[in-house]
Amino acid sequence: MPHIPLPPQVLRALGEDSRAPTGLGVDGFMTPPSVAATPFDGDPFSSSAPADASLPPTPGVVDAAPSAPEPAAAGTSPSPPQQDNGAVSLDWARPSGPVDPRTYSAVTGLRDIEAFMCEDGEAGKGAYGSVRRAREKGPDGKPIGPELVVKYVIKQRILADCWKKHKILGPIPIEVHVLDHLRRVPYEPRPRLNYLSRRSGGAGGARKGPPGAHVRRDSAPQLDLWHGGKDGAPVQTGHPNVCPLLDFWEDAHYYYLVMPSATAEPTHGAQPRHGQDLFDFVDAHPDGLGPAPLQRILAQIADAVCFLHEHSIVHRDIKDENVVLDPEGNVRLIDFGSAAYVKEGRKFDTFSGTLDFAAPEVLKGARYSGKEQDIWALGVLGYVLICGECPFWSPDEAMQGLGPDTRALAALRAKARLDDGADEAAPRMSDAVDLVRRCLEIDAAERPSADAVCDHAFFVGRADGWSGSRGWERRDEGL
Repeated sequence: MPHIPLPPQVLRALGEDSRAPTGLGVDGFMTPPSVAATPFDGDPFSSSAPADASLPPTPGVVDAAPSAPEPAAAGTSPSPPQQDNGAVSLDWARPSGPVDPRTYSAVTGLRDIEAFMCEDGEAGKGAYGSVRRAREKGPDGKPIGPELVVKYVIKQRILADCWKKHKILGPIPIEVHVLDHLRRVPYEPRPRLNYLSRRSGGAGGARKGPPGAHVRRDSAPQLDLWHGGKDGAPVQTGHPNVCPLLDFWEDAHYYYLVMPSATAEPTHGAQPRHGQDLFDFVDAHPDGLGPAPLQRILAQIADAVCFLHEHSIVHRDIKDENVVLDPEGNVRLIDFGSAAYVKEGRKFDTFSGTLDFAAPEVLKGARYSGKEQDIWALGVLGYVLICGECPFWSPDEAMQGLGPDTRALAALRAKARLDDGADEAAPRMSDAVDLVRRCLEIDAAERPSADAVCDHAFFVGRADGWSGSRGWERRDEGL
């Protein structure tokens, strides 16, 4: 498959010495280029690459990545790992785990949109393109394999600062670069702890143990608070709440991203239906969610955001429409089209997210740190889940935050009073309200980190968690 030339302005931004494209903000400042290292900073296709320039090993992964092929001769495409029947060895049904980038159709040219049977209707639509459900087309022209989703990204709508230079794949959208990187990052799950069993256990709070350890009240399977699902082996690479990239390629007009479907079986009733996003789920609950489903959903999102931040990645467009639920309530964070790599001390001056979820510093046009913006958006999302509506109805309201006389704060306080007479062993709405208030601090420096969010009392219980303004500091100091 021939490589499609990029627009001239993008090529100029991707100069030989540039690690990432740069964009010009409205105030004339340049968006900081990414300097975050990725597993692909060494080019295994290069004749000058060291002998160990293949993908880094992932500890504890039983299914190893495909072995690296020999470098292709000049003018030819490298051959991807193949199965006995000649098909490319991509396991659609197992999206988590290391994958050799040489299997991407952008490199091999072995797939294009004609290799899939896509539904006519759009499963989703955004500013940069659309999403359709699909299945791979078999040799007989019939659909095979699990249900997938194919995201069509319109090339001419990708902003100049949303490209990144990849050492193997060349200039690609930042969404592809980030998702490709995250698939190979080792993930160590938080200890699997059941909220009710910890709170009813009396002294000691959470029991510590190795990743994958479980706390049980009885012999029934326990749900995992952090990343959903029931008891099972921990995920080794990638994050279970970040939608992984399976394949991608381009043509003259689009980039095509293939990802797993949230679920292959639709459901009906109170549970989330087939691939339902959080926006539609909240719309079906106009008065907001109760503490238990709220805790389960928000904990998974918080853990995914923490994973991103630990690896110097910010999402920059966290909102209810970018969270997909399966029928069991498990979360997947999607749409990394506004994502970016960050470096300590560097700030952004462009924003392509959603204004309803934009922090005050963004709305004021100031340079901002991506992590603090993600935390603010997480707070807005938490408010939406609690109250069933956005906390701020205008940019002016957002810049005032949760002031003492604001409508948004009054609504939160009313929700917190629902705890009166509630079971002490259950998650408490007052703790959820406190977490949202901490995330929605006007001063970005007063907001907790994503890691601190995951240690809030709403998630880990009052015995082990923190609450209140800068409560994570008091807890760490033993106060």
